Amino acid sequence: MKKILLYICLLWLPSVAFAEQALSVEQRQRVEAAVKTYFERLARYVAEPMGAEAGQISFDISEMFENRLDAPVYNDLVALKDKTGIDASCTISDYLLSFGPLSEKYGYKFRITYDSIVCHPLVEPSNDNAMNALVYVRKHIDGGGVSETLTNVIRYNLNTDKLSYIEKSSFTTSDEDINFLLENHYGYSTAKLNEMAARCFQEKKYKQAYQLYEQAAIRDDMDAQYALANMLWKRQGCEEYGLFATVNMTKFWLKKIYFKYIGAKIGVKLPNMGIYKPVQEMISLVFQDEHRFYTDYEDRPFNSGLMKYKVPGKELYGFFNTKGEMVIPAQYSDALAFSDGLARVKISGKCGYINTKGELVIPAIYRSASPFINGTASVSYQDAKGLILFIINKKGEKISEDFDDIIQIQRREDILTAARRGKKWGFINSLGKIKMPFIYDEVDKSRTWANTSSDHFIAICQNGKWGFIDTSSSEGKIIVPPQYKNVGSFFFGMAWVNDGKNISFIDKTGKIVCTGIKQCTDFNANGLAGVKFELNSKKGYLINKRGEVVYYYDAGEDGKIYNLRRKE
Repeated sequence: MKKILLYICLLWLPSVAFAEQALSVEQRQRVEAAVKTYFERLARYVAEPMGAEAGQISFDISEMFENRLDAPVYNDLVALKDKTGIDASCTISDYLLSFGPLSEKYGYKFRITYDSIVCHPLVEPSNDNAMNALVYVRKHIDGGGVSETLTNVIRYNLNTDKLSYIEKSSFTTSDEDINFLLENHYGYSTAKLNEMAARCFQEKKYKQAYQLYEQAAIRDDMDAQYALANMLWKRQGCEEYGLFATVNMTKFWLKKIYFKYIGAKIGVKLPNMGIYKPVQEMISLVFQDEHRFYTDYEDRPFNSGLMKYKVPGKELYGFFNTKGEMVIPAQYSDALAFSDGLARVKISGKCGYINTKGELVIPAIYRSASPFINGTASVSYQDAKGLILFIINKKGEKISEDFDDIIQIQRREDILTAARRGKKWGFINSLGKIKMPFIYDEVDKSRTWANTSSDHFIAICQNGKWGFIDTSSSEGKIIVPPQYKNVGSFFFGMAWVNDGKNISFIDKTGKIVCTGIKQCTDFNANGLAGVKFELNSKKGYLINKRGEVVYYYDAGEDGKIYNLRRKE
């Protein structure tokens, strides 16, 4: 009974209402100085976007920001879209570079000024109630005969003295605006969802804050995941969940942070330092002395309305519902989250499958078993001949031939997966039908598992040479015959290949678009890749997907880019 009371107290203590906080004179001065510095740099950049100072100014501005440079934003250039037809939406990094190409292509001459800065304190759910300043700036942008007055919102971290993001502010915390944002959340960046959630949280609209953070958290935003874990732990905005469910959902989101962003292995503690220090404090509070975490296949808190539960200190697993009611008792030595309405569980060292009622619908006879995806799963069985693997359906029926290994695809798309017989690899479909013969010495196993493998292209090796196949083709299609010494992976439609002398980039058809490269990065979402044409060179280039040099820069020994300039 004492433990239960202590547990409830732990839940209650952090949920004491946040006191209204105001910015001190010193804090306000710091915020205004930082924002003015940003606008001074931006005005200089806009005046001469490809001038001698442009690269250094761009770098200076980037240094003022914190972990937000790759987030899509609705920046000032979007305001010109309706009047000019130019869609200039981009990332914060590209925000600076966009002025140059637009000025050259459309003859724009931009001018940016501002006439007011209004600061508000912004308290977000965290253990130390860390405070940011939410800064509203009235800004004017002129270009191409168009003049616009905008309100930008900037978040300033009072602990790190860093700007977080810039985004057009167009929403209030009214029910109408929040409902619209929730209904159309995929059209907005997670930064916008976080901003609105924090504003709702400060106004004690906890339910709306919870809903907004949840949408951002599901899209793998670490800050939102941490904020959501805190709100769940403090039971703010999530009253519909039972106590038991709330605590375990908190653990779920903390696990997401732990594995997704830290890359920790089983039994490794989270570093108690830097931006992860508050996360470590939250983990210590929730898990107390249990620092070992376990990965699972959950992509959302409740699959089939149920969530996996582990008895603290014991290797026993069960499932509870959203009300916190234990629906399936913790009686299994291992379990995976529900997928396709079934969950893989382990009984007496053997794997089988249960339904949402806890009924064992596929006997626990397998040495290992994958989750069901698209109605099938791969299992392994030990018989007198040794270990064999095959595919089963949801009735537990064997529907494929035997294999020595199968790489289970963790994706909903019906694509081919790699399988092995003896020492050779081939490809099968989700029903276990052989689609590509067992003739390959190696396959890129990491890409068969990846959730972000672009274009479904997998690298294969035959006789010491590498090429690519398209696994989205129902019969399997060779895109690039094995011919290279080594290859990278496809990112945004491009991949690097090495013939032993030079690195080249190829497109999805296998066509070489740029060669003679000695060092390179993968292509990014902006359609650019960094390259060097001489080893250990201090000069680098950014190329586009046509292999054309768009920018060049000085490469510092610290790995940073200096003096970024557009190729004339």
